[in-house]
Amino acid sequence: QGEIRGFVPKANIPAYAEFYESRHFEEGNREPVEYVLKNGEEEQAVPFGTNLLFEIDAVKGLKVGCEICEDIWVADSPANSHAKAGATVIVNLSASDETVGKDEYREMLVKASSARNIAGYVYTSAGEGESTQDLVFSGHNIIAENGTVLAQSKRFANQTVYGDIDVSRICHERRRMSTFRQEEDGSYRTVKITMKKEKTEISRKFGCLPFVPEDKEKRNKRCDEILSIQSFGLKKRYEHTGCKKAVIGISGGLDSALALLVALALQPNSTVLTNNQRGRILAFIYPEQYATTTAYQQLNSVTAIASGMLDGKGYKNNEITSVKNGNFISEAQTDFIFAVIGEEFGFKGSITVILLEMLITLECIHIARRARDPAGTIIAASMGGLVGIQAFINIGVATFILPTTGLTLPFVSYGLTSLMSLFIGMGFVLNVRLQAKR
Repeated sequence: QGEIRGFVPKANIPAYAEFYESRHFEEGNREPVEYVLKNGEEEQAVPFGTNLLFEIDAVKGLKVGCEICEDIWVADSPANSHAKAGATVIVNLSASDETVGKDEYREMLVKASSARNIAGYVYTSAGEGESTQDLVFSGHNIIAENGTVLAQSKRFANQTVYGDIDVSRICHERRRMSTFRQEEDGSYRTVKITMKKEKTEISRKFGCLPFVPEDKEKRNKRCDEILSIQSFGLKKRYEHTGCKKAVIGISGGLDSALALLVALALQPNSTVLTNNQRGRILAFIYPEQYATTTAYQQLNSVTAIASGMLDGKGYKNNEITSVKNGNFISEAQTDFIFAVIGEEFGFKGSITVILLEMLITLECIHIARRARDPAGTIIAASMGGLVGIQAFINIGVATFILPTTGLTLPFVSYGLTSLMSLFIGMGFVLNVRLQAKR
């Protein structure tokens, strides 16, 4: 029921490896010529040539250029000329056979062509049912826009894929990019096509954080790039200005915190942080890269707490896979005692310990408010802050919400010095309580 509006021939004929098309075919002409179709007494003149663009009136800015199979594999593909002549979407009808790893290279070509030409690209290949004794096809279909794959079929499944290409965005990007220059080429002919405009649902999804990759591996790589670019940019400025010190205003916001990381943690020659401290910060930011070294204990701690589930594995359990019995954490009795609690007593035991630490902290603050003199207030409030902050840091390290540091869990961790200091401090607090205002 359709109508033939143009013929687009293949511009590049391969004659290498498994391809021997040049035995039977010649390259198609670039500049279109008239080809007459006869249907009985009726005749229809149809343009025939590579340099054909099809302008769709239903979508503003939509011009379609075509290339065939091998055309995308060459250095100067027809898509380059099509884009400079005004094409915003390139379509490719292909019969690309499968060899090991070829699909990845094919996808890279589609992404590169759409990015280089700031265009949409629709690629479709012959399906597995069209395979021959010599070649195997997989039906690899790809839809890309400006370097991003929007949809892709599973190979050897003969799937139909759909995607939403933002033509307005493509036109905007071309106007913004001063180096993208459209050229008037007299060899091109534009065929205007009238289509009925229909309202369809948008299937394209946009992430809630458009500038942050959703894939964890890509996100870590992006963060590494950001910090590396900033730190080496700052290093170059130091060298250029001869500056020896950095003055950073710390406001508590994300910007100043990032500036501090760049200035201190990521500069190899920094004298403020030791290599060990710098390694702990980097292990916290990139745990996958330090999974067998600096981040090893924290990752095992999180696994142990999660394995305890609601009720835990039981006090002094004999499972060899436990944190304590398997020696997966070197300081399980002090810095990472909370991991043992989470594993043996589960969520209930963990919450109980947290509530007890909070209760001691709040009681110290309550005593500080009722103290008779400022000295009593300072003593009680300081002990409350010490217990609360130290408990928060210890539990934060064990649950991997803070970088590793050597602080014990108050009144729980093993260690004579820590326990004696806390008990002496609490003795002062009790004395303040006895002399409180009535």
